[in-house]
Amino acid sequence: MNHLHLFCLGILLSSYLVTSQRNTIHVQNNAYSNLLIAIHESIPEDPYLVQRIKEVYTSASSHLYAASENRVYFKNITILIPKTWSNNLTDEAATTERFCIANTVVDQPNPDYGDSPYVKQIRPCGEPGEYMHLTSNYLTDVDNSEYIWGDSGKVVVHEWGHLRWGLFDEYPIDDDEHFYLDEKGRVEATRCSVEITGRSLNIDKNYAKCNKNPNSGVLPEPGCRFFPDLKNNKGTGSYMFGNYIDSVVHFCHGDQNKDKYSLHNKLATNKQNKQCVYRSAWEVMEGTPDFIENNNPPVLGLDTEPFFRIVQETPLRIVLVLDVSGSMSSMNRFDLMIQASVKYIRYTVVDGMYLGIVDFSTTASTLAPMTLIDGTDSREQLVAALPPAPGGGTCIGCGLLEGIDVLEAGPGATAAGGILFLVTDGEENVEPSIKNVTGVLLEKEVVVDTLAFSASADDQLTDLSQQTNGLSFYYSESTESTGLHDAFSATITTRVCTDSETSIQLISYKNSVTATTEHSDYVFIDSTIGGGTTFFFFWQTEEVEVTLVSPSGTTITKGSPEYKVENATKTVVIEIESQTEVGRWEYTVLNPSASDQIIEVSIESKSSDPNSPGIQLTTTLSNTLITQSPPMVAIYANLFNGYSPVTGATVTAIIDRPEPTLNPPVEIPLFDNGVGADITKNDGVYSGYFVDFVQATCPTSCRYSVQVKADDKDGNAAISTSSQSGAYPIDLSVLPTPGDPSPVGDFNRVSTGGALQVNDSVEYAPPGSDLFSPGRISDLKVVATSYEDEVIVLQWTATGDDLDQGTAHHYDLRYATTFSGVFDSFETASNITDDDVIDGNLTSPLTASRTETMSVLLESLGTGTTYYFAIKAIDEVGNEGAISNIAQSTLVPPLPVEGGLETWEIVLIALGCVLATGIIIVVAVGTVSHYKKSAHSNKVQTMEAAETKKSGIDNPQTIQVEDLEQ
Repeated sequence: MNHLHLFCLGILLSSYLVTSQRNTIHVQNNAYSNLLIAIHESIPEDPYLVQRIKEVYTSASSHLYAASENRVYFKNITILIPKTWSNNLTDEAATTERFCIANTVVDQPNPDYGDSPYVKQIRPCGEPGEYMHLTSNYLTDVDNSEYIWGDSGKVVVHEWGHLRWGLFDEYPIDDDEHFYLDEKGRVEATRCSVEITGRSLNIDKNYAKCNKNPNSGVLPEPGCRFFPDLKNNKGTGSYMFGNYIDSVVHFCHGDQNKDKYSLHNKLATNKQNKQCVYRSAWEVMEGTPDFIENNNPPVLGLDTEPFFRIVQETPLRIVLVLDVSGSMSSMNRFDLMIQASVKYIRYTVVDGMYLGIVDFSTTASTLAPMTLIDGTDSREQLVAALPPAPGGGTCIGCGLLEGIDVLEAGPGATAAGGILFLVTDGEENVEPSIKNVTGVLLEKEVVVDTLAFSASADDQLTDLSQQTNGLSFYYSESTESTGLHDAFSATITTRVCTDSETSIQLISYKNSVTATTEHSDYVFIDSTIGGGTTFFFFWQTEEVEVTLVSPSGTTITKGSPEYKVENATKTVVIEIESQTEVGRWEYTVLNPSASDQIIEVSIESKSSDPNSPGIQLTTTLSNTLITQSPPMVAIYANLFNGYSPVTGATVTAIIDRPEPTLNPPVEIPLFDNGVGADITKNDGVYSGYFVDFVQATCPTSCRYSVQVKADDKDGNAAISTSSQSGAYPIDLSVLPTPGDPSPVGDFNRVSTGGALQVNDSVEYAPPGSDLFSPGRISDLKVVATSYEDEVIVLQWTATGDDLDQGTAHHYDLRYATTFSGVFDSFETASNITDDDVIDGNLTSPLTASRTETMSVLLESLGTGTTYYFAIKAIDEVGNEGAISNIAQSTLVPPLPVEGGLETWEIVLIALGCVLATGIIIVVAVGTVSHYKKSAHSNKVQTMEAAETKKSGIDNPQTIQVEDLEQ
């Protein structure tokens, strides 16, 4: 049976070129090149830090070569130092290298994790992580780092498993994952391989030995942890478990005929097994582009010492490449483009960067050379240079080549690393074409961001952005789309990630205001922003009148010094340059016109702390060019205050679809619950699948635009701790202790996810059909047990009808007394029906993301029986989700309770007497069965309450166990 069918389908959602646009690492002939390590500008200049980066990655290259069985190593590495440092260490100026796209960042400690190395990982198993995070303290305080985490080179190899191959940790993360029961009911420590030897000690009892009877079927008490033998260990794998163990030199594999000391441990309750459907590290690695179809086969005797190149950060350089062809005169496109350009130049671009302007129609021309943004004068000079009117044909290639010339005539005399922001509404009809100039762009290392201005825009734009590692956007011209202004903002906000002067988008929407009426709304200024706030109100036909009221009641109207009217661009701007009052700001927009008109509202603010970026929302798509059938995409929204996640927020994606009058925008909730598209619960990444693509009639390829909004609608948003993947420390005392979340209070954020373009070859589901299965359940667990009543309480997060959206039709819950009996033979495992369920309902699932709790009555096969459970969700047409993770539990007699019987036990004894009487009186077997089920239901409610209070009563999983013998 193939458990990976839906899992593998999910893998197809992404490619290695995604909208996060991280630096691309190349691998050829066993060698990794173009790896970028960037040092944050807040790190003081330190030549020793650079030396240590070289030492650590040289060591890591050697270890990686051995761990990959002589298949890969680091060959070329670039170290980016900040512009705040002197240039004494540099070989040359940076071109394409920027901190925001680095593969490894060296930055201040994460507030939750201190100096612990980790990788930010948001995508499914087998797909790359976002970046590796190291601190200067970790790198330079060698003695302390190696005492806590072991050899730094081996730590980097562990993190590389996350970053490059999408592996997950093989050590336990949650408190209930440290030990498990094997198929013979014996207690084992969660590890890989099972040949790793060590001791079990109780960290809550001054590291006293934990007791264990191997045949008791009882897991250790909560404070017990497994401590591997650092020296003279047998196990040779795995790096994803204990890279600090001397004997560990491999990743775990799944081949029974190979070294058993690195053999994958399927039974271990770790994240690798849960997320990768029980595949070994090597099985995942062999499915990645690095190794698939025997790419980069083993080569002995290679020199693994990397070559290091040190470059220094340079200012951001962008050229606006604006379409002024004749088609831009329709639908008010030209005026809207100028409106967005003026806002961009005056308010969005940041001081210290360079901006140039090119326009194109039948030919192209330079309107403004690369200009340093250093105040109002430079901004107004660029505004004055914007094109006056449209007309002519469409030569996109001409505009791109002219943009290259502007970059090469600017600072540094190179186009490399420069960004061309191409805005165009139609298909090219004059040579040179996009295809003609793409090779030049790639050769000169120019990044191209594209904005498809209308559904008629050339369908090569998204591919051009992908090839050049740029961003792609789409403005549909619908009455609800804000894609135009959002795109202009994103070209800056996604790239100037270290500057607190960068504006943060709070609000962005359109609204139709009836003639001579008002539109009222509000925005929250939270405590992390307010270092200057700007309110924009754009009108269509007649100037609107805006009234803005602060939280303390101060009113700003036309005539106030903060209030400006820009008639040329049909914009009202209210700019508060000083610290903005925290709280709810209310605004009213009057449409004085005798006709209805669409107004657009955009509100931006800056961080209140020059040393902190404030709460920021960014959006990543699993892919921008959709080629799989039926089409689907994963949306990831990152909500963070610096490196600290914001959890508990309400996050929604709004997708603008083709032919908007027939196919209105779709809103889907994004969740941070660790299931479906979401990988880790409460890590600040909110995820969800979008599947509502439509078969529309589009002038070129069909496009979609994505916007994400976040707020505290439910009052639960808080800055809290998270669970990142990282190297497990030797010294467990450095593991973060979750603290109390800090409530955020009311806030607003908005972010664009850019454009989706559907390839013409994609096949859509026929009308009325359902081709998507429910999502995989990955957090099934046992939360309570009762030996006396033969009851096990299971819990999981509900999945959807289509992946993680909607509501499934029913569940198929099964169990066996062996792991393989339920994982490998799910269809023949024992089926649990509603007749076996005391509380809950298998035939009426909850909506996606809600918590399901099911109390199941099992006939025990004897004391110490271990049960393995798995579940699938099924939709109304019979599509089955992939098999869940495997949960396990053992029914053993309860511990005696000191001090006599508890009240609930007395009640149950009395209830037992009633049952006995009922059995005598009621002869009908069906009646007896019904009465017994009611009694179990009462008992389970009491048992769940006891579990909540952590009393441990009648919970056999909380007693001490003996030393773990290997």
